[in-house]
Amino acid sequence: MNRIAAVVAGLSLAFVGTSATFAATHTVCPNGCNYTSIHDAIDASVSGDVIEIAAGIYKEHSLDTDGKAITIQGAFHNDGSLATTIDADHGPIVFNIRNGEDNGTVIKNLIITGGLGTQGGGFFIQNSAPIITGCTITGNHCLRGGAIYCYDHGNPNIIDCTIENNSAGNGGGIYCNINSSPNIQTCSISSNTASSRGGGIYCYESNPNITGCTISGNTCNDGGGGIYCYRSSPTHSGCIFSSNTPDNVEGDPTWDPTLTAEPSIITLENCTLCGTGEHVTGLIVHLGENHISDCVDDGDVDGDGDVDTDDLAQLRGSLGLCASDNDLDGDTDIEDLLNLIEGWGTTCNP
Repeated sequence: MNRIAAVVAGLSLAFVGTSATFAATHTVCPNGCNYTSIHDAIDASVSGDVIEIAAGIYKEHSLDTDGKAITIQGAFHNDGSLATTIDADHGPIVFNIRNGEDNGTVIKNLIITGGLGTQGGGFFIQNSAPIITGCTITGNHCLRGGAIYCYDHGNPNIIDCTIENNSAGNGGGIYCNINSSPNIQTCSISSNTASSRGGGIYCYESNPNITGCTISGNTCNDGGGGIYCYRSSPTHSGCIFSSNTPDNVEGDPTWDPTLTAEPSIITLENCTLCGTGEHVTGLIVHLGENHISDCVDDGDVDGDGDVDTDDLAQLRGSLGLCASDNDLDGDTDIEDLLNLIEGWGTTCNP
């Protein structure tokens, strides 16, 4: 036997009785794919696999990743918008992730909607730390955590998501319950509602880390329109809180110092808080440079959020000046035209 043949024979013997496992891609679509059901694709997958869901609306709920480190991802329209929707159709939670999944479990580029229930319309996450990225979570309704409910070491990484138009009793957008510390990065959390507290986010004995997020236009009836904290110490860095009702941030307003439990200590670092109503209530730690204002920029005369020619026109009007009166002498005549011609093509230095 020559040397090459001997090596081949040795390798063959080495793999006798063994099997190699390779990652697979499972496709889901209405027809012509591996599967028509997301449930079936998850059941067939093993850790390392990818499930690609074609454009369309899929009426499914209670999707359980069952501890597998898999990626479940949607498709895009030609204009770059999300094209894959999972609609629970008024069924319970869309995704159950509660079996020790870590960041090897990824849910991405999906529209999640239609979930109902008591805890988390879009996601219920317990004892797991999956990645949820690039998703739009909207139109979900439940008792706690309209879009996402985290509980007991439910520490997801929620990145670049839009969480909007969800509702709940507490935590219209996200509910962080006991011992959960999600990382929420560069998300838009807006127009969510709570009948009680925490229009955008509700924290109960939890410590989320919130970075680079915009939390705006969320509402509730009792307090913490943007975020409400009870015995929780969230950290916000580089966030914008804007026009949440009745306030932007609220922490433990009824905390009793005689209790053994610690109060909420809310950290704001380089954040902007603006809008009507009270901005911040509770124990606040300020780091870096925080801005608290009425949301109107200098020069925004008409209050539309932009400083532009409309503001200049309104200012001139308030001074009784015509927009065409270049020399400000009270009338529009040949002198104004000559001034315009003389300055044509020149650059005005600031």
